[in-house]
Amino acid sequence: MVGGGQIVKNNVYLGEEHDNSIASHVLGWSTPDFGAAANWPPAVEATVGGEANPPSSEVLRLQFAPPIKVMRRFQPSSVKQLLGRAGEYVVSLPREIAGWLSVSGMNGAAGTVVNMTFGEILFDDGSVNALTTLAGSIGRWKLNSWGPCARVPAVQMDAITLAGTGDESFEP
Repeated sequence: MVGGGQIVKNNVYLGEEHDNSIASHVLGWSTPDFGAAANWPPAVEATVGGEANPPSSEVLRLQFAPPIKVMRRFQPSSVKQLLGRAGEYVVSLPREIAGWLSVSGMNGAAGTVVNMTFGEILFDDGSVNALTTLAGSIGRWKLNSWGPCARVPAVQMDAITLAGTGDESFEP
C-alpha cells in the first residue's frame, strides 16, 4: 500500500518541510493491516522493459556514499529572543557544524508552523543571515536550479507544522 506521509519536501541542502498533523492519520503505517484502514491504493511494481517502468530519469539508484550518522551531539551555547520579535529566537551552537537539529518540547496550536533557518553569521539586529550557508551561496549562483522543492532565494530551513498535540518533536 502507498500513501502520503509527514515529509512534505526534503532537500539535503535546503532542509525539510515536515507536517506533524499528518501523523495522526498515519499512526501504525508500518503494521500489516494498516493499508486497508487508511484507504491507501496498492503499490504497483515497476518491471524492467514493462509498461509500468518509470522514465530512466526517475529510476531509483543506489547511493554510493557512506551513511549519514550522528558523530557528536552539541547543546546550544545560547538561546536569545530577538528584541521586539515575539516568538523569534536565535539558537547558537558552540562551534560551526555540518549536521542537523533535533528539537523536542514544541507546543502550539494545530497548524502552527515553526521555521528553523540556518546560517553562519548574524545580521546587526541579531537575526540569522540565511545566505551564509552553502544553500544561500548556490542559490545566488544559479537561481531556481533546485527544482520544485527550492525556495527563492535558496536558504537552508526546516519547517515543521504542529499537530497541536503538545510536546512535539522533530529530527530530519
